[in-house]
Amino acid sequence: MSYMGVDVGTTGCKATVVDEFGRILSSFYREYDIQTSETGQVTIDPHIVWDAVKMTIRQAASLSETTIQAIATASFGEAVALIGDDGEPVCDSIYYTDARGSESLALLRSRVDLRQFQYTTGMPLNHMYTLPKLLWIQQNQPESLRRARWILPYGSYINYMLSGECAADASLASRTLLYDRLSGDWNQNTLNAFDLRPECLPRIVSAGDPIGHMTVSVASELGIKGRPLVVAGVHDQIAAALGAGVLSSGECADSIGSTECVTAVLPDTMAYDALFANNLCVEPHAATGVYVSLAFSNAAGASLKWFRDTLEPDLRNECERQGISAYDQLNATMSQAPSPLLFLPHLAGSGTPHMDASAKGMVAGLTLHTRKSDIYRAILEGNSYEIRLNLELLSQCGLQLNALTATGGGAVPDALHIKADILQLPIHMLRTAQSGTIGMAILCGKACGQFPSLIEGTRTMVKRAATIDPRQAYRHMYDEKYGQYRNMYHTMRSIYG
Repeated sequence: MSYMGVDVGTTGCKATVVDEFGRILSSFYREYDIQTSETGQVTIDPHIVWDAVKMTIRQAASLSETTIQAIATASFGEAVALIGDDGEPVCDSIYYTDARGSESLALLRSRVDLRQFQYTTGMPLNHMYTLPKLLWIQQNQPESLRRARWILPYGSYINYMLSGECAADASLASRTLLYDRLSGDWNQNTLNAFDLRPECLPRIVSAGDPIGHMTVSVASELGIKGRPLVVAGVHDQIAAALGAGVLSSGECADSIGSTECVTAVLPDTMAYDALFANNLCVEPHAATGVYVSLAFSNAAGASLKWFRDTLEPDLRNECERQGISAYDQLNATMSQAPSPLLFLPHLAGSGTPHMDASAKGMVAGLTLHTRKSDIYRAILEGNSYEIRLNLELLSQCGLQLNALTATGGGAVPDALHIKADILQLPIHMLRTAQSGTIGMAILCGKACGQFPSLIEGTRTMVKRAATIDPRQAYRHMYDEKYGQYRNMYHTMRSIYG
């Protein structure tokens, strides 16, 4: 028996075939391009995503040479695909980092009770979510909204293309601001307030519910034997947490890629108003009745990529020629002591808690003796300082945190030792960085009756490799530098207004 997990990310997608014990049989990744403009518009063509998903599924299936019983898809949140009666997208999708929707927030505030709205949706009010984007389309491209038969989060869009069925789990639905977490359904009052049609939204299902079977034509096109069960997936950060075995209060998954996101499982009692004031959400987990909060930085791995491509292009090219990692080479050049520099990782605006789309990155402390390796290490430290800031806020809201479980391509020992020292928390490593697709395989196993619960699924499929404990040698120095780091955002704001 084997399952396929698909992870649709912001810059590429991955399909992984996993057996019933969590062993990876095959995997394939495909990048795609988003479109950006000088005016801050960030969009993607749904066709491009679907074509990439088809390629990854086809390649992963052919490499595994097994019969796939079920397939589940995780995806990024907020952005939606508007699908017409013919099953085709009516326009490009607006990404969450797109500035459009900001001007809709005043209208939104005027029509809802903000405190109740945030408590009901579980989301702090921000332009990144789906509703403000839809209000922008309603005002500026009304024909696109009129032509839309379906408004689908991307995981739902992929499932629709695979099976013809339209469904969404609570985690993806929550990222729209149209979901009522208390009733477990779409919020009719919100839809009426903004003249949005409820029949355009997918039905709400639980994560891991079977929603249909792959159509004969798609299975034939992708070279898939039979008609695998199509299973409801989740928001990609929820998938990473599930695939890391993070299900209980106080546990956290730290997904480190182009962006970095900490998914923290919340206790039953939290200071919700304080969470929302710091742009921290209350999002449904894959497990029924469990909630998480997401704390994230927009440009963690992207900052390292910027350093590699801008300051070390020759190293990048040589490593590509040799088939080795440029980051491994850069890690080897770092000193063991903290960098003399400070780095603010807001190269793509800030994530939580500031949620400032126009924030800028900064490097402080440069001298004539500064080396490039000092800048590189400062980037790694700055990413960890930003996470520490968020974890302290979660702690003030009632979360008792004991450890992190690191996932993603950036979960490498050199970087994690720095992170553990700065956070003064143990960090668990997994045997595979593919926690998102492992999480989807767990949902497939539940849908197929292999696992009676998600806990049983994680016991079978999630394997830890090692734990990195915090060291004390530089604790005092990191604490002092973190105190300085806390001033950097406000200093940046005083400069740029």
